[in-house]
Amino acid sequence: DSRATDPHTNARRLRRLAQQGLPDLLVVSTAGGQEYLAEIGLQAHHVPLGYRPGHGRDLGLERDLDVLFIGAPDVPRRKRALRSLRRHGVEVAAVGGWGDARFWGENRTRLLNRAKIVLNISRHEGQFSGQRLILGMANRALVVSEPMYRPEPFVSGFHYVECSLDEMPGVIERFLADAGAREQIATDGHRFVTSERTHDRSVARLVELIRG
Repeated sequence: DSRATDPHTNARRLRRLAQQGLPDLLVVSTAGGQEYLAEIGLQAHHVPLGYRPGHGRDLGLERDLDVLFIGAPDVPRRKRALRSLRRHGVEVAAVGGWGDARFWGENRTRLLNRAKIVLNISRHEGQFSGQRLILGMANRALVVSEPMYRPEPFVSGFHYVECSLDEMPGVIERFLADAGAREQIATDGHRFVTSERTHDRSVARLVELIRG
């Protein structure tokens, strides 16, 4: 059910399936998810999400948007965070949502290519969103994220920048002013997802698990 975005709803359904002897193989995309399932008695394997061409590419466009959030900005926790950033002088363009076709496919790629910084603000505190990190890095924007629980394989300071919501206005200001530092991390993140953290590698690991 696409409306089930909290971990507890999905965990309850998985436990009901497990009581029926299903699934034979359970694979999750986050290390934190694997750890949580182990705590409730469900064995799972961790295979991170991987980059594929549909996530975007570096188009070499002028980056005329300082800060972009793309997702569902009407989530209460995000609304509060975005409002706080704007009060501190950060001009954030916040757009998107699952049902808005304007922010999918090539339109999304072009928009992300216009951004210097892409924000990651989760629905729930500490939640890891590999998809949003991949999107920002694939389009060679600097990802600035609030702290996430077990974000591997991504490393803060190398592939993206992690800071608290309170620290975020100052961090954003610093990286907007320092184009060299911003582009270095953005380029390293881009190289990592497009060459090392690919969809093909993730699928190969899935096939290996299935065969095993």
